[in-house]
Parts: sequence; C-alpha cells; structure tokens
Amino acid sequence: MKDTKIKVAIIGAASHIAKGLIFFLKDDQSIELHLYARNLEKVTSFSMLIDYKNPILKPFSEFNDDRIDVIINCIGISYTSDLISLNENVFELTEKFDNLILDYIRRNQGTSYINLSSGAVYGTSFNQPASITTKASIDVNNIRTEDYYRIAKLNSEAKHRSLNYYNIIDLRIFGYYSRFIDLTKNYLMADIISSIKEKRTLKTSPINIIRDYIHPIDLSNIIKTCFEGKKINQALDVKSKKSISKMEILNLFKQNHGLKFEIIEDYGGHSATGEKLNYYSENDNIEIIKFTPKYTSLECIETETEALFKLFS
Repeated sequence: MKDTKIKVAIIGAASHIAKGLIFFLKDDQSIELHLYARNLEKVTSFSMLIDYKNPILKPFSEFNDDRIDVIINCIGISYTSDLISLNENVFELTEKFDNLILDYIRRNQGTSYINLSSGAVYGTSFNQPASITTKASIDVNNIRTEDYYRIAKLNSEAKHRSLNYYNIIDLRIFGYYSRFIDLTKNYLMADIISSIKEKRTLKTSPINIIRDYIHPIDLSNIIKTCFEGKKINQALDVKSKKSISKMEILNLFKQNHGLKFEIIEDYGGHSATGEKLNYYSENDNIEIIKFTPKYTSLECIETETEALFKLFS
C-alpha cells in the first residue's frame, strides 16, 4: 500500500518553537515528522518528556538523503539574549541553513518550504503596530547591532521572493509562548515565570508595551494549512485573535499565580533588536491561506502556563 503520509522535516528541532510544533503535530496520522538538529540528545530528551515514541531523529548531514514533502525552518534566534551573544554570526546562521534548504528544493521542486521569519523585518521602531502600508527604513551609514537580525531576516525573505516559481512561505512571528519556554533566557514571559517559581518580586519599567503571542495550536494549524498552499510564494504575518498589554499580563499572573511585581520608574535595559512598544501586526494577509486564529494572546498565556506548571510540577 502506498504511503500517503506527508513527510515533514523540522530543521532546528531543539528550538522553542519547534518543540511546540513537534508536540502538536506528532499525533497527526497524516504526517510523518523528520527531526533534524545539531544536538540530537536534546531532541531525544524532549521526546521522552512528551512521551513521543520512536521519533525519526537525524543529523543535518543526512538531510539531503531523504525525500521530504515539506520543510519547516525553525533555525534562528529565539531569544534576544542569544542574539547578543551571536551578534554578527546571525547572518551566517541564517544564510547557512536557508541555503541548505534552497539547494534541496531546487533539486526537489515539489517540496514546499515554510520559513519561520520575524516581525522584526518591519524595523526596530514600533510606535505603531505593523500594517500592510508599513515601510521599513535603515540608516545605511550607521548600521547598528540591533539592525543585524532584521537585515538577516529581510534578506532571507527577499531571496525567497526572487525565487517566485517555488513554494516558499515566510511566516513572520511577532511573539510566541508555550509550555516549553526556556526559563534561562531573558525576556518578559521567562522573567515572569521564573519570578513565580523563585518567589521573588519582578522588577519592570512603567512602559506598557503591547505584545502578541500566537498559541502553539494556532501556529501548528497555520503550518498544516500551508501544506496545502501550493504555488504560494509570500510572507505572511502571524498573529493571535487579540494582542495583550504588559500590564494585562502582569495582573493576570498576579491574580492567578501570586506574582509580585514592582514598577521601577528609572528601570534600565535595552532590547537587542530595538525597543518595540507595539510589537504586533494589523496586516491581515494570513487570510490568503484562509486561516483564522482561534486563540487570543491572553488565552495562549493562560492555557500554556497551566500546562507548563503541570508538566514541570
């Protein structure tokens, strides 16, 4: 009997977003996951954690040996603390694996490529949310370290658009939160969860930033919808049903989990990718693939936090 399963390669299977995809796609009987990572021990440990029996794990050296229907590129910088440490290597990291995948689809033109991009391509200033009319600008005579990441992502997207005869979808992710969050990293949601677990007071600035967190289930369903998106070569903005403010998040955790926080007027700190007051999108181009999100950012935070505490209790 002919195997009708869709063979899906997840490149960078040890990353935060990849873990959510693996968890929510592993039981889909129409899909066969092939997991590629630099550190297979991490993926093996994760598979045991989620009771994923007999996963197909492979090093990158075996990537070109397989027949794959869909490739999901999860290689990238998940946290700004990683970005600071990698600095200029973000270009090499992005280009290395992107080129590896593009070489593959050139030889296998029926393969679809789903690349996890970033809302950072819109720029470093988000005084207003991104929209279909947003124009990114850069001071070409004064390129800063916080520009590196978005330039790398934008360069990748531009390269993909030039290959308009291939099925390539760039999913611009603005915010992502799941039960598999790495609490050693330095960003808002990790700081909140760590503060609760360590019973310490979270210190934060009075700036009430707006964020959008796509639920892992919604992202998994977007990915599956993209499987069917033949002859699509476009970047799409990923977003939840509704974004959320920092104060809403803090008060939610205060009410439900006893979070203690303190607003510090002269609180320091600097984002490695630029300050983003309204880091979300009002661009509805995701409708091209006929997808509508089910969960709000608030619902994402509530359900995944509950699962997180159960998972690691």
